[in-house]
Amino acid sequence: MTGGMSRPPAPSRRADSIPDGPPPQVMDAIALAAAVYERMAADGREVRFETDPNSGRLVISLRDARGAALAHLSACDVVDLAAGAAPLLARWADATSC
Repeated sequence: MTGGMSRPPAPSRRADSIPDGPPPQVMDAIALAAAVYERMAADGREVRFETDPNSGRLVISLRDARGAALAHLSACDVVDLAAGAAPLLARWADATSC
């Protein structure tokens, strides 16, 4: 380097400081999201993430087993759904194509 400036040393990483896995609360959230996925799949529902080709914006939709759009979802809806929000699951369980 020029000007007498040197880079600070890189932080050392010890193998014993790396956790064996995610914390229990993360594993609980993963299990809950998996249960929501299973329930939706059993009801013939899926969440699809796509990019709008014109705007480049994210489009999230609830779809039936044939791929027909049932509802457009916000990012907040998807987070609530993954967290097991029962009212959302119930509202969309009987949804029919738009």
